[in-house]
Amino acid sequence: MRKTAVERLVFRTLVIGYQVFRALRYQFLYSAFGYVSKCKHQPSCGTYALRKIEQEGLIVGGAKGILRVLSCW
Repeated sequence: MRKTAVERLVFRTLVIGYQVFRALRYQFLYSAFGYVSKCKHQPSCGTYALRKIEQEGLIVGGAKGILRVLSCW
């Protein structure tokens, strides 16, 4: 299945947004509380989200990826 330019742009934006969110969360938790969170899921949320987006498309896969990330909070 070939992805359109818009799908690639949205996918790239989601991945970058997730990476920024993860870095900020780590910095906040570590600096404020001295706490470092460890991932409780296997595979990690990022890997899971990428696989789901590739398998089920941007909308459904993206929603499942977001729910998985939010389950850690």
